[in-house]
Amino acid sequence: MPLNTASSSQPGLHRRLQLRAEPGHCAVALEDDFHRFDMTLRHDGARALGFAVRAERTPWTLCWEAAERLSEFEGLPIGPASVKALAAFDAKQQCTHLYDLTALLLSHAGRGGERLIDAFVSDPVDGRAVAELRIDGALRLRWQLAGTQILDEGVYAGQNLRSIMPWALATLAPQDLEDAFVLRRACMVSMGRSVDLDDYPTALPSMQHKAGACFVFQPERAYRAVRAFGSTRKDVHGPDDLLRGVAAAQPPR
Repeated sequence: MPLNTASSSQPGLHRRLQLRAEPGHCAVALEDDFHRFDMTLRHDGARALGFAVRAERTPWTLCWEAAERLSEFEGLPIGPASVKALAAFDAKQQCTHLYDLTALLLSHAGRGGERLIDAFVSDPVDGRAVAELRIDGALRLRWQLAGTQILDEGVYAGQNLRSIMPWALATLAPQDLEDAFVLRRACMVSMGRSVDLDDYPTALPSMQHKAGACFVFQPERAYRAVRAFGSTRKDVHGPDDLLRGVAAAQPPR
């Protein structure tokens, strides 16, 4: 199959997020090969009051400790400007995924209703890959990639996944920014499919190329992050293999 399209029959990373908002409460469930989170936001209709997290599956035993830092986001406004609001915080001192879910919860709390987000990133063939984002089944964004470089014509032409966010924050409308925010993260997560994390008993050996990347990979704690052996799913062949039976409105307990 040509790599200008993506298909569930191609090998690659599937990442699913399910959101549901009710008065005073918004919930999200996330799953991919490496992660499984439930997270909820309590709010007063204008600002965040608190967050709760259940981490069912993470690559490292220390990941869950990052939930304590979510209190830094209390008081932030709900609504479509959430990705820009979180840009004022140091994401590298947070769990990458909880940081992202915070932005999505704040945005969706202002939107209301339910939303299903599916991202797919094909495994590279000769260094080329395709990334797609769908919301409630409708295609929102597709990128042709050469490594981390976006090859597409149009607004994203020439952007690099490693440096795209300052440009995106300054250029894109709120929903387009949120779409790029979510798909970029899926692309970065997909790189883990080329590595067997079970080869690393702790996060420390990865510090040479990941130092400072997130909460776990800070020098003061990487040595304490033990590998959650066997936590990577290798049986995900499509989005419907993820979040089976999950109701996103269910708060973590």
